[in-house]
Amino acid sequence: MATLEADNSYQTKAERYLHHALMQYQENLNNLTPKRVGQFLMHHYNKQRPRLINLDSYYKGINTKINSEASRRIDEYGADVRLGHPFAQEIVDFHTAFSVGNPINISVDQDHNGQEDEHQQLDKINHENGVDSLFYDLFSDMSKYGRAFANVYREGDVEKITRLSPANTFVIYSNDVDPVPIMAVRYTEQSQIDDDLNYQPYVIETWTDSEYTISEPVAIADGTPVDGYKVAETTKLSTLPVVEFWNNTLRMGDFDGVISLIDAYDSAQSDTANYMQDSNDAMLVIKGDIDDLLDGADLAADPDDKEYLEKLAKENKGLLIVFVSHARSF
Repeated sequence: MATLEADNSYQTKAERYLHHALMQYQENLNNLTPKRVGQFLMHHYNKQRPRLINLDSYYKGINTKINSEASRRIDEYGADVRLGHPFAQEIVDFHTAFSVGNPINISVDQDHNGQEDEHQQLDKINHENGVDSLFYDLFSDMSKYGRAFANVYREGDVEKITRLSPANTFVIYSNDVDPVPIMAVRYTEQSQIDDDLNYQPYVIETWTDSEYTISEPVAIADGTPVDGYKVAETTKLSTLPVVEFWNNTLRMGDFDGVISLIDAYDSAQSDTANYMQDSNDAMLVIKGDIDDLLDGADLAADPDDKEYLEKLAKENKGLLIVFVSHARSF
């Protein structure tokens, strides 16, 4: 009996890359041991984090393709202009300013009369957390990365809200038909001033609806968390305090789909600048004795006189004409 095989011909390298980079993690809560969490963490570190860092680079105008050492000319004397245009930043900042430039109004209508009532606790929370700036930063993260994270916790008698970086934070959802978040994970690099990037220590934090854990420092680049990590401290919680915001159902940023256009524009503009600079620097150098060339020549002679031209060429056979396209080679 013939077996039905899936046709994977439609899949491209870019499609497979995005499949992992945009993957929504799902698991049963009872299976989330330190070893299993470590497997999710390593997948995020190797498959999702590179894309997020790349998006942040484009937002900062450091367009990775045009700035790649292997992507440009290697001519020692040629111009090597690399123009990176901040289109990603323009897209994110415009979308964010248009959407939340006017701060989101948070108020309480206790009397249900359509009028905003004073609420000391809410006003205190808004003031302590600078919620207008916080919401702006979270929306900017959504536009840039396609996702954003906030951690809500209590400090003294005030609720605190902090932004978590999407580059080192992710949420694991349940396996239900309608998945719900069951665990949030963050891995934070510890300060270490050296060049050994393969052994930078990270601290792993996890949140569920019942407890918070923090690990001993552990190396991530070498794959150690795949086999688990040692929990250093555990604290009881009453709810999952980390919230993930999605820009859309795919969790894609607003300039994700036009990165190839940004690369093409940067490349075209850089090549134009290189060509103009090389053309301006180009020189024609004639090496030889010009006096000997013109000595005794009849400049008014007929240029169509082949016999005269052959005679002139023989008399100046030793003349060398060299075209040099780059003056900087001298």
